[in-house]
Amino acid sequence: MKKKKTIGTILFSVINAALGLGVGAAAALMSPALKDIKDKDLGKYLIDIAGVLLLLLLAFFIQIIIHEAGHLVFGLMSGYRFSSFRVMSYMLKMENGRPVFKRLKLSGTAGQCIMIPPDLKDGKLPYRLYNLGGALMNLIASALFLALSLLLRKAGLGYSYLIILAVVGIYVALTNAVPVNTTVPNDGYNALFLGKDPNAVRSFWTQLKINQLSGEGVRVKDMPDEWFDVPEDADLGNYMTAYIAIARESRLMDKGEFGEAKELIDRLLADDVSVPTLQTALLLNDKAFLDLMENGKDADLSALEQKEIAAVLRQMKSFPSVLRTQYAVELLKNGDTGKAQEILDTFDRVAQTYPSQADIESERELMQTAKDRAASV
Repeated sequence: MKKKKTIGTILFSVINAALGLGVGAAAALMSPALKDIKDKDLGKYLIDIAGVLLLLLLAFFIQIIIHEAGHLVFGLMSGYRFSSFRVMSYMLKMENGRPVFKRLKLSGTAGQCIMIPPDLKDGKLPYRLYNLGGALMNLIASALFLALSLLLRKAGLGYSYLIILAVVGIYVALTNAVPVNTTVPNDGYNALFLGKDPNAVRSFWTQLKINQLSGEGVRVKDMPDEWFDVPEDADLGNYMTAYIAIARESRLMDKGEFGEAKELIDRLLADDVSVPTLQTALLLNDKAFLDLMENGKDADLSALEQKEIAAVLRQMKSFPSVLRTQYAVELLKNGDTGKAQEILDTFDRVAQTYPSQADIESERELMQTAKDRAASV
């Protein structure tokens, strides 16, 4: 899929650059190292700079938590129920009625708050507040930090850090609210495109329901058939609508219907279909697995070596489906059973804290299928 630059993408780049400078300027306010430089030795200067950078990273971490809390609060206000809350790779989710900690890293995301949606009513679903709640909470928090900084103007470092928190909050809010489709579509993009197509709303609801059942141990092959029906009039140029087809591809893989899965992957990778970079990488990862199953040593894996795709897959190197395909590469293309065992050991470690054991069960079966294929050659 070829991506075109949109007004949102250009505006996003401008905001990113401008606010990046703003964050840097705010950080400079905190740094005593930038004052009287001539009177300090290099070691003290570098220590001060390192301290400022650590505090800046802490400000981003705080604002990420605030952002995801915004999705939670405004989601609850809209009738959604809590499913999971993730910051970086650390996730808190409900399992059998109790909170448990899991690990999940997704390329292009610093956090995620996933909710269980209310039932569709006449094909409609409240989605704006849930999607934009994170940015709204960042802006509310930033206003409070700015107000507090005015009260603590003489507090020195504390005053400066409140300014940093406010600027970082505005940065996080705007870079999430301005519609743009990067590795993963941001909140503003989701809110905008959900309103363009009734099928997109259904797709969004389905996505959240699949996540709910998957977290409860239900495999996609065992979920309701109608969730995976792609409407004949579906506009696959709308990412939210295309998700139904992406989910169907995952279901076909889980059911072992590899021929149909490959055909659907090829359709989803066409230029007129809107699939974000993350999903494109995972679709190509599945396609590589299917090619390995069919052609073994002669499988063409060049698509995985594309710069953008390879970068995403490196970031997703511990993702179950990526490990599954790498396992198949070692068995079916390289014939390296020792390396394959190392990948399987890594998979077993990831499985212990992965949030969906249903997905783990599915991937284990696919790995066994690859092992059986290697044994038959």
